[in-house]
Amino acid sequence: MRKIVFFITDPNCTASFACGVTLKHALDSLNVHTEINNDVNIIKNSIVVLFKHTLPKQHIEILKHNGNKIVIDVVDEFIRPGTDVIDLYDYSDFDGVISRIKRVNDTYPFPSHLNLTYLPHHWDIRLQDYSVNHSKINYKPVCISNDLRDMPYLNELHNQSLINFLVNIGFETYEQSIELFLKHNIHYNIRNTDSLAFKFKPATKLATAAALNTPLITNYDWALQDLIPYDYPFLITEPSFNNISDFIKTLPDMSKSKFDYSLEILKEVKYKTALVNLLPSYINFFNKF
Repeated sequence: MRKIVFFITDPNCTASFACGVTLKHALDSLNVHTEINNDVNIIKNSIVVLFKHTLPKQHIEILKHNGNKIVIDVVDEFIRPGTDVIDLYDYSDFDGVISRIKRVNDTYPFPSHLNLTYLPHHWDIRLQDYSVNHSKINYKPVCISNDLRDMPYLNELHNQSLINFLVNIGFETYEQSIELFLKHNIHYNIRNTDSLAFKFKPATKLATAAALNTPLITNYDWALQDLIPYDYPFLITEPSFNNISDFIKTLPDMSKSKFDYSLEILKEVKYKTALVNLLPSYINFFNKF
């Protein structure tokens, strides 16, 4: 396998840290040759992984001239307004694409020269030593997000004391945020079903909830459709205000069997979205170059 170079200019950027720095260390543990570098002039004969954003054309040309293969990890960039999946990038610049949503790969006609793979977004390894205790349940869900676009009725739900917010989660404050995560037994993620976020946001909230053994109130985002079944008890298929508020209000009445079934589903999600279990798929993908 070629050396894998994670092209990172800011290692504290959330996407670069989660999908680059963390993945690099995981691959290092398997003796895969990796490095972090952002000097296009010295990277040669490698697989260069970019995150969300491409590089100036002249930098792409230098990397290509130096015998490199270029992979773009889209992360959540398909959500960019005013673009379409197929015109978001000049795909002729790339040799491979990592998509976090399988339905995107199946729906859109990507250029045939690309090595295209679906890999769900893994949960943050800093969560591995934590789990929510459900012996006493706080039935007010928490909405954990740095991007509240396309999420309906948030003010109304908050004003009626039906949900809490946890926002502005940054790299340097993540450890403190985990302590706040643990105070909530239920997480919240309802989007407008006609929104870009519904189609193109990765299943990061689901993976985070699963890592913490915490049910997530959600609708059936594209990214979730390969990870949870349609009978998942915390799934809201028609996100009207009345449906959402009624569901939250009746949470204390949910049967223990349904609650426990949700945790069984999330246990499987946690396994599927654990980085250690995704490494064989990453290695298989990188071996194609």
